[in-house]
Amino acid sequence: MKLGCATWSFSKPHYQPPYHEAIEIIGKMGFEGLEMIAFEEQDLDTYYTDDTIRELRKAYEAYGMELTEFAAYTPIIEGLSSLDKVENQKAIDIFKKSTDVAYKLGSRAMNLVSNWVKIACPIDYPPSYYNPFVNGVSRATPKWKMDIQKGDYELIWENYVETLSKCLSYCEDAGMEFYMEGHANVIVGNSDAMLRLFDRLPSSKFGVNFDTAWHLIQREYPSLALRKLGNRVKHFHMRDGDGLVDYNLPCGMGIIDWVDVFETLKDIGFDGYCSFEVGAYNDMPKYIGMAKAYIEDAMQQAGVR
Repeated sequence: MKLGCATWSFSKPHYQPPYHEAIEIIGKMGFEGLEMIAFEEQDLDTYYTDDTIRELRKAYEAYGMELTEFAAYTPIIEGLSSLDKVENQKAIDIFKKSTDVAYKLGSRAMNLVSNWVKIACPIDYPPSYYNPFVNGVSRATPKWKMDIQKGDYELIWENYVETLSKCLSYCEDAGMEFYMEGHANVIVGNSDAMLRLFDRLPSSKFGVNFDTAWHLIQREYPSLALRKLGNRVKHFHMRDGDGLVDYNLPCGMGIIDWVDVFETLKDIGFDGYCSFEVGAYNDMPKYIGMAKAYIEDAMQQAGVR
């Protein structure tokens, strides 16, 4: 197993470019891989130009790193779950454009956090609204309340499966893989939903980017979920959680038993990238560095490093 890190862990104020500095930090910290992202639709044209792509590839290849996956930030392709044909096709086109950028950058795979149905809640990112008192809610209520889309959910599911099939075919034609990531309050959130999706899309090029914290939020014991998913786990996101409110902790500062996690990954035959994705700390190199040291020790105890 190899260690990687998401470039957007070092970008400010959120996931915005540029990423040159992040690549330098990740490279100097001794990582073997990195991840990149299209945060806004306009980034695909204004930031990821051919010249910038060449510079970014040169920067990460200088450290001997691989681009393990390229993420299309779900809000820019929210139409993938839409029943409106125009909205849906627009989102598919953006996904394809993101895949073209990923291919030029040298990425082995596309990553997508599962879409959600139309949801109105107190914050902009519905997956993060798992408690009435999460960050971003200035005036909370005692009740956990969201207004969700009404309608035929079997039709929504069938439409989403068909849409993902088109995205998968585009990735396969480019010689790339496609990784789904589960968050809270999304269509394909936990291991059971993922298995249901794989029954419909059995391609070996379609798999999971397993994010430990997001499965923990949904009360899934990481090792149990990993064993259920087996060889569908293609990429691995690492961060920790307290099991209560904070699910953005550096590895080792929460309740996850990381030795058990790596023993499980070994048992299911995973030999890919384990990538740190942590954000919103003032001194990211410090906390990523602490997490890296902790994880390297856990991997050694599990006999995978």
